[in-house]
Amino acid sequence: MAKESVGLKGTLGLAPKIAVKSSTIDVDKTEKDVKNIHSGKVELTRISVDMPKALFKKMKIRVAEDEMTVRDYVLKLIEEDLNK
Repeated sequence: MAKESVGLKGTLGLAPKIAVKSSTIDVDKTEKDVKNIHSGKVELTRISVDMPKALFKKMKIRVAEDEMTVRDYVLKLIEEDLNK
């Protein structure tokens, strides 16, 4: 069965089509973020942080629940702390 998807028929697109899952990407937010990153208005600096795996796992769960990226989460925490 697996050999049917390789070879000339598979490369010519004659193999059975596979359904593509739909995505729930917020196109407007993504477009805004990309423009902001590439606009040149804000100079960025990359950082790296070593952290315990247990803490990282908790953070990833929180970020997933809030539907945000780790980057956005960390920046939000830093901004909140500095704006006290």
